Amino acid sequence: MHHYKYFISLVGLLLIAQTVTYAQPRPRQPIKKPAVKASPAAATPKPDLLVRLDGTPLEVLVTEITDNEIVYKRFNNPNGPSFRVQKADFSSIKYGSNGEVERFETVSQQVAPQPEPVQSVASQPAPVAASPVQKTSTSSPAPAYQNPQSTEPFKWRLGVLAGVQSSAVTVDGEVLDVEGLGGFRGGLMVDNRIGRALTVRTQALFSTKGNANVKLDYLEVPFDLLYKIPIANGGILVGGGFYWGRLLSAKAGTTDIKNETSSSDAGLRLSVWGDLSSGLTMNVFYNYGLADVNSSGGEVIKNHSFGIGVGYFLLKK
Repeated sequence: MHHYKYFISLVGLLLIAQTVTYAQPRPRQPIKKPAVKASPAAATPKPDLLVRLDGTPLEVLVTEITDNEIVYKRFNNPNGPSFRVQKADFSSIKYGSNGEVERFETVSQQVAPQPEPVQSVASQPAPVAASPVQKTSTSSPAPAYQNPQSTEPFKWRLGVLAGVQSSAVTVDGEVLDVEGLGGFRGGLMVDNRIGRALTVRTQALFSTKGNANVKLDYLEVPFDLLYKIPIANGGILVGGGFYWGRLLSAKAGTTDIKNETSSSDAGLRLSVWGDLSSGLTMNVFYNYGLADVNSSGGEVIKNHSFGIGVGYFLLKK
């Protein structure tokens, strides 16, 4: 019986302890809140809006503004290079951070007049530069034609020329076994410079050709393109060209054979001239005929001549 009481007491204590344990408040588990993502609009800054004078807007990120300049980066490339522009080229800026608008009318009015003194300074040297040019052209004498260093083109001279020539004819390409003819040639010559060392020398001459049996008189016009080699007191001119002649008369002894002779003659020529600064000139030439002077048909007859001459230039310019 005594043991039974102890058992009942022990069971009662256990029930009381169990009741106390369940009666105590349980600790609350922490509640995890879902993470709130930052808004893209809040993370990305708004662009600064630069407005040009013509009204064109630029979206930029302004980093510096001075009295005369604006430094910015492109809004779509904030880590890229910086750009520096003149403040006078823009009318206003709207800041993206707070929406404030700043206008630059005062600055643009101050900077705009700056080109005026630049234009006035640039225009001043024009009359000053013209003065020495006019002075040089009036004070410097015109260079003489004989100066080999002169580079002025289109100088011309007019002169007279006379000389003798030894001529012969070929028949079907062969020289006849007939004595040649010594004839006179003379007339006018015109010298035209076309460069520092190039000259075109044209002549209008009375020229006698043929051989011991035939005498042909021509109005002959030779054209020479000459290269001048300067020497002391003048120059040596070497070149050649062509000639053309108009028949004036044709005789075989005392018989007129003009109707049997071609009315013109033409060919190539080589020519060497020696010019002196005094105006005197000497000439050696060779004419090689290409035209058939026989108009009656059959044999092909051509003129060939070699001669010398002396001339003098009367007029110079």
